[in-house]
Order: sequence, then C-alpha cells, then structure tokens
Amino acid sequence: MSDLQRSFAKSRLARLPPEPPPIFDEAQEDALAGYQRQDGGHDDDSSSASSASSTGTVVPSPSKHLFARGRGSSSKQGAASLNWADYFTQELSLEEDVDDLHIVHHVYLIPPSRSAPLFVTHHGAGSSGLSFAVCAEEIRKILPDAGILSLDARWHGSTTVTRKSEHQDSANSDVEVDLRLETLSRDLVFIVRETQKKMGWETLPDLVLVGHSLGGAVVVDAAKKGELGTKVLAYAVLDVVEGIFR
Repeated sequence: MSDLQRSFAKSRLARLPPEPPPIFDEAQEDALAGYQRQDGGHDDDSSSASSASSTGTVVPSPSKHLFARGRGSSSKQGAASLNWADYFTQELSLEEDVDDLHIVHHVYLIPPSRSAPLFVTHHGAGSSGLSFAVCAEEIRKILPDAGILSLDARWHGSTTVTRKSEHQDSANSDVEVDLRLETLSRDLVFIVRETQKKMGWETLPDLVLVGHSLGGAVVVDAAKKGELGTKVLAYAVLDVVEGIFR
C-alpha cells in the first residue's frame, strides 16, 4: 500500500463513529468472570483462548446468552438450563457398539422439508449441541424449510460412553477419553447416516457442515474424507485454532 493510500484510509477511518463498548447483563458478567477465572485471567484474543473450553459443558442460558454456564458442575445439570424444545422439534438417541464400547449419541433435530438442506453442526470442546440453538433459530428465519442436526460429541452434553459389560449408571466413568480427530470425524459420519436410517429418509438431504472450534476441524476432516459423498454442499468453520488442519 502506498503512502497516499495509507493516508486516505486513515482519513476515512477517522470519520467513523467510535465503537460502543459491549453491554453485559448480570448473567453474562458472571459467565465471563467465571471463564476468565478458569482461563487464568489471560487477555489472549487468539482462537484457542476464545473457544471457552472447560471441563463443564457450556450451554446457552434461558435468556439465550450463548455461552452462559448452567448451574451445577455436571454437563447434564448445565444442559437443563435451556429447554431444547424451544429450538428443535426432536431429540434422538442413536446407539452403536464400537470396539468394546457402547455409545448413545444424543442429537437435536429439525428435519428439513421439501428439498431444503440439512445443516449439521458440531460444537467446540466443552460445549454441547445446544450451543447452536440460537444459530438454528436464525438459520430457520432465513431458510424456513432447512433442517438442523446438532449433536453432542462424546463426553459432552447427554451423549454417553460405557463399556459393553458395564451398567448404564457408570456412563463415561473408567473409559479412556478419546477425542482424537479421526474418532470424532467417524462419529459425525455415523450420526448423519444413523439419523437418515432412524428418520426413514430414502436418501440423505443435501448437507451443510458447520463446526465451531474443535468442531470446525471435525467437519473439515469429514468433508475431506468424502464419506458423505456429493451430498456435502459446503462446510463452514467458526473460530478454529491456527495449525489445527494438517
């Protein structure tokens, strides 16, 4: 950029009104303060610092503040802070046995109508399928016939992982946590195919894969492997850490 271009740009920017400071209500301030305490009080504005990962599941609050934390320490307690039925029409439990594990994948669903696409959303680490609730609502305002499939990944939300020989009450305990990219990508493909089977769809609808943070890497990997075929119209990643794709 030449000196003349720089001076012109600065003069134009100087005329813009200052950006107003963000306004938080009490619930948002509590949530932000809690996250800053967990993150060690860093002011890092990188993708990894802003993805709000923690050992507790991050879910929207009833007032639709997307990353307000639910009361209680467990992800199931947190998920109860938002009524899924306000945003989705169905919830599904998709069971599978893989290796020595029994997994019950939990998903939220709005089936597409006519020939509209199905948006498949994958949350970031420490979040749940409900973190896309408000997003689903906004998508439906623009595309009323579009479908939304928002999943809870392993060890997140209401998805459970047990050993085949264990009782359901011991879900997620004494099982090695496997959040490798290839594992989560495989889970995503299984969930899409199993949803098709459970809903009785003769063919898959066209798909738009959307992932936040960790979920962004998952949807890109699933799209790249091509296991969903030409049904994948597009994919989008939100707030993904640099260097996560190889």
